Order: sequence, then C-alpha cells, then structure tokens
Amino acid sequence: MHLPHLPPPSLSSLVRLEGLYLKGCIQLKSLPEDIGHLPRLRELDLRDCEGLLALPGSITLLTGLKWLDIFGCSRLEKDSVPGRIGQATIYRS
Repeated sequence: MHLPHLPPPSLSSLVRLEGLYLKGCIQLKSLPEDIGHLPRLRELDLRDCEGLLALPGSITLLTGLKWLDIFGCSRLEKDSVPGRIGQATIYRS
C-alpha cells in the first residue's frame, strides 16, 4: 500500500493502540498531529520511512512511549525529533 500520509481521523479513535508499525512505508511523508492523543502507545516503528519529512509536535505528548525507531528516515528533519519523548529509547541513523 502506498500512503503519502495517514488520514487524520484514522488515529484519533484508536485510544487502546499499543504499537504502530509503519516500517518501510517509503511514501509516508507525515504523521497526523493527533498521534499525540494515543495514551497507550508504547512502540512506534518508522524505520526506513524514507519520505518522512518531520514528526508532529504532538509526539512529545506520548508519555508512555518506550520505543521509537526512526533509523533510515533519511529525509527527516533532525530538529523535528525531540531530544526526549516519554521514556522512549530513540533509534536513529
């Protein structure tokens, strides 16, 4: 499937989501701002999402996040990645 972005309404109702695995979605350019409203999200895998340009500011609201993989996101703006997101270990290239 080739998705340049996730439709905004697709995440807001997933309040019990614990893992979001988008590894290798090379056409993905952005994540919706409401990703920060996923209180149970623990793992976010964006590895090799080569088209991803920036992370939304709301990502800092993911206080339960334990693991974020942005390795291989070559176009990701470094200043859009906060130094700390919850308790997450951040894997980057």
